[in-house]
Amino acid sequence: MYKVLQKYTKKHKHEQHGSGAGEANEHYSRSRSEGSHLNGAGGRGLSPPAATNGYYSASREQHKTNGGIHHSGSQQQLRRTEEFHERSRSRGGDYRNGYSGRFGAENGSLPRGAVTERRNFYDAATGAHGFSENSSWETREHFERKVQKGGQKAAAGTLGSRARLDQWGSGSGLAIERVHDSSILQRERETSSPEPSFSSEARTTTSARDALLAWARRVISTYHPEVDVQNFSSNWRNGFAFVAILHYFRPEVVNWEKVLQLSARERLQFAFDTFESEYGIAKLLDPEDVCDVETPDERSLITYVSMLHNRLVNEPKGGYDDVISRLTRGIGITNEKLDHLLVRIDNVNVAEERGERFEILERQVREIVDDLHLLKPPIDELFSDVEILRQQRHSQTADLNKQVVGLEQRRAAYLGRLEDGIMTRLGIRPKAQFVTERVTSTTTADGGSLAYKGNAFRRVEDAIQWIRDRTYKLNTMQFSETLEMLEQMFEKQKLDNRDIQDFRQTVDECIARQAEVSAEDSYDYFELLKILESEYQQLRELSAGRMVDLDSLIAFIRAAQLELVWIHEREELEVTRNWSTVQQLDIPMLQNYFKQLLHEIELHEKQFNDVHNQGAALINQRHPAGEVIEVYLRTMQNQWDWLLNLSKCLEGHLRDAYNAKSFLEESDQIEQQMQQQLNHLDQSYNRTDFSLDEGERMLRELDSIREHIQQLHARLLSLSERCSQISPLWQRGERIGRPIPVVSLCEYKSDECTLLDNHDLLHWRIRGMDGVEASIPSVVFRIPPPDPRLSNLLSRFHGQFERLRKLWDRKHHLTRYNMVLSTMRTVRGWDLDTFLSIPPDQRDEIIKALNEDVNKLLAELDPNDPLARRLKDELRLTNEHFYDLLGRAQKGPEPNYANEFDAAAVELIRKFEDAFKQLSERAQIRIPSNLEELEHQIREHKIFEDNLQ
Repeated sequence: MYKVLQKYTKKHKHEQHGSGAGEANEHYSRSRSEGSHLNGAGGRGLSPPAATNGYYSASREQHKTNGGIHHSGSQQQLRRTEEFHERSRSRGGDYRNGYSGRFGAENGSLPRGAVTERRNFYDAATGAHGFSENSSWETREHFERKVQKGGQKAAAGTLGSRARLDQWGSGSGLAIERVHDSSILQRERETSSPEPSFSSEARTTTSARDALLAWARRVISTYHPEVDVQNFSSNWRNGFAFVAILHYFRPEVVNWEKVLQLSARERLQFAFDTFESEYGIAKLLDPEDVCDVETPDERSLITYVSMLHNRLVNEPKGGYDDVISRLTRGIGITNEKLDHLLVRIDNVNVAEERGERFEILERQVREIVDDLHLLKPPIDELFSDVEILRQQRHSQTADLNKQVVGLEQRRAAYLGRLEDGIMTRLGIRPKAQFVTERVTSTTTADGGSLAYKGNAFRRVEDAIQWIRDRTYKLNTMQFSETLEMLEQMFEKQKLDNRDIQDFRQTVDECIARQAEVSAEDSYDYFELLKILESEYQQLRELSAGRMVDLDSLIAFIRAAQLELVWIHEREELEVTRNWSTVQQLDIPMLQNYFKQLLHEIELHEKQFNDVHNQGAALINQRHPAGEVIEVYLRTMQNQWDWLLNLSKCLEGHLRDAYNAKSFLEESDQIEQQMQQQLNHLDQSYNRTDFSLDEGERMLRELDSIREHIQQLHARLLSLSERCSQISPLWQRGERIGRPIPVVSLCEYKSDECTLLDNHDLLHWRIRGMDGVEASIPSVVFRIPPPDPRLSNLLSRFHGQFERLRKLWDRKHHLTRYNMVLSTMRTVRGWDLDTFLSIPPDQRDEIIKALNEDVNKLLAELDPNDPLARRLKDELRLTNEHFYDLLGRAQKGPEPNYANEFDAAAVELIRKFEDAFKQLSERAQIRIPSNLEELEHQIREHKIFEDNLQ
């Protein structure tokens, strides 16, 4: 159970984790996982996810055409990036979730807000570079302007421009005039897709509008009759036509059963969203513009359908399943071959360490190098298949391109490892330069290699080698977890990027030396220049991207460290707080602090989530430092959870401290009140001779005291209940003599553990239920009740209360006893005249009340109590005297002195005998050792002596 706060100690381990990861990356060729680290495009080192569209899409919108870069302008760029960050914040930043943007048979739900920005091929391959909101925009725009200029030069020097599909969506004022007859008819003539084609007569006689309508009718001719279209207005209102066109080209994203259940507006919304997310076709129409009017605007519909035609005319029916299947199969086979080659390379290293003969090592190395060169053509074929998907903007292009680029990078890395390592150590000369192997695979007529034809070729080869070295360095860049190291890397990357930008002069010199090449070698030289320009352009983009990657990573880590510092400051207060001295704790201050802490956490949560979402967005954008970012995200989340758990611990300990302190305060009050009542009873109710009025007053006071005693008893019972819920906080500060059970206050609430050692006040040695021992902050645990000190205190209070109750009973009995005796003495003091002066009814009430009081008091006293025996005798004498007076009052006065004397003598003798007997019995009783009983016997003996007198 020590998992309760195992994650608390994990926060110190991410530094070691970072160093370990760097070691593993240095030896990337030692295992399959390290080899596959190269599979991320652009050297990002992250496996592509299944979904191509994440919650955080790319923030740049560029279009790469024939090696050129189309830049849309810094203001438009900034606006799109701000919109991206707004979407990122609104979506919550869960980088583990994705959004497919499809209405498939799996979920059957329409996409909501699925806006996917169009990206160029390089951005699709690398996941696009995302920016944090505090990135350096000036640096980024500077790099992109330089990349743009270089790309424009390369495009102007080598390849022509290609018509862009998004020209149709450049403005809201699209007109039907943009649908030229020649453009549509020419597309129909050039298309080789399996969709139905126009007849030659139709191509020569129909207008652009009719040709477009004919194309739409042919595409959807096999669907339900409701899908039939005869015009560009009312036939499109129900949305079936748009969904049918989508289903024709992408059947896997349409579930017709669910489409039929949708309303016309929902069908139109689904079609427009999917065309935009899958093909990048801008939404020129809103569903209500089509379905909520009797006759939709024909010009708007023609414009939108024209955009669909231009984008889909070369799209094969049913997608590119064969191409994707071939790519998947080829990638798997090539990966297996590279795995096998990696094992062979490791075996050669082992053989070299073992001291194998040079000839054997050379043969094995050359065989491996030859096999690596033989993998180049299959990988080029895979690139060709990816290019087919890229031209059609297929949704899986980015993922497949990453995998193919990863294969090429693995192959190049293995070649570099052999040539820079084993072959250099053994002095083995390579047969062909790895950096120009795409060109050196073609030999001249005399069998010589192009790499050795002259200085011009060597200069180009050296330039390509320099570019590839820099590319490999950027692709294998290891990102540190420390902010200081990252800032140093950023400054170094600035210098490297300047060198890369300045290398443009070397590339231009290679182009200028084309005139030095002979006619028969000009084609090979031109192909080599194409490789040089293409790879240099990619290097510029990659370098600029790494600058942005470092800048965004630094911004995130700086913000993340501020959050961790904020959490650590509050964590330190709670971990080091001493709860063992309750009397020294300022409970009201702690209660206010607890409320303030919860308020601070609530207010700070938004800022924390913003930073967390910033890191999650970088991961969704395939940031190459994804592992570092994930470490920080995990650490942030763990520390945030730890802070929330500490707030729970603070609440629990604060509750115990408040209960314990209030318990002690109330117990002190109860003890003082009981002692006051004891003193009052002992001092104020010792009189034996008082009048009836005084006796009645004393009884009323005793009744009031009894009510107070009952209240004290109720408070004692309440303390007993509260004591069973109070943790013994004082035990936290005293060394335990044996293991005791403790309970977790957070995370795994109520889990029971065993406290083994608490000599350290802040960290306890704990054994969990699974037997695992660990040192965990003591604030996490609560020693379960009851508190033995409070239990002993309660026992003492109950004993004191029992003495108070008995004392009250005794004082109450004595007061009533003395009142009854006084009343009986008064009655026995009546003579016949006094008796006759009292009305008969009143006399009867007096004697009746007296007997009732005496009998009630006798019932409460012990029968063997001397007070009870005396009370009986006194009552008997009183009754005899009363009834004697009553008889005399009825008979008249006839005194008989002899009889009276005899009776008095007999009575006196009887009393003496009773007194002697009582004195004899008391003389035989052992003197008690208890002070209270001794005082009781003394008082009884005093009463005995008084009675004799």
